[in-house]
Amino acid sequence: MNDYQFSNPLNILKSAGLTDLVENLPENERYTYDFQGNAQVLDHVLATSNLNTNSEFDVVHINSEFADQVSDHDPSVARFNLPAIRDTSTTGRGTLTGGPGNDVLIGGPGADSLTGGAGNDRFVYTSLRDQGDTINDFEVGKDKIVFTQLLSSLIPGGYSGTDAIADKYVQVVQGSNSTNYSVQIDADGPTGGDIFRPFITVNLLGTGNLNNASNFVF
Repeated sequence: MNDYQFSNPLNILKSAGLTDLVENLPENERYTYDFQGNAQVLDHVLATSNLNTNSEFDVVHINSEFADQVSDHDPSVARFNLPAIRDTSTTGRGTLTGGPGNDVLIGGPGADSLTGGAGNDRFVYTSLRDQGDTINDFEVGKDKIVFTQLLSSLIPGGYSGTDAIADKYVQVVQGSNSTNYSVQIDADGPTGGDIFRPFITVNLLGTGNLNNASNFVF
């Protein structure tokens, strides 16, 4: 996007949840244009919070600081390290193991054993048929359990909230020890007649508390 850093269109996009990647740089490196000795940011790359987490960004100052220019603007370079998607696509019991990087693990229907490995991993669930999985190495503060599609399949019009635990669709119950949890689903929430039923088992790697909305994507 080509605009002033304080422009209304840019602020609207940022207020909607996008991040201006140039703001990840030190303040003295945040410029892409020089007008009469005044360094300015006129070029912007915006990204969602998920992309921003796995991004690298820089402005290559090859024009604004020199009289001999190819352009009057410096090029901006953004690199996104997208996680690999590993999908068992099993209809029964399966074993899925991630790699050393950031993985997206989708067990699918059936009781699967999922191990993310190193990196910031995401365990994705799309329907109640995915129940019975065991996540073996969830790391609080790094990994996420993604229930976006699962909740959309249960709630007409989709889930519009931000915390399905507080909204009584998801419940996290500590199991046999401090690193073992049962994640349970109430398919019709607080207004229906259903009850919480066990959905997946989660074993933590290290310390932490799974019973926090920050460990999930709703």
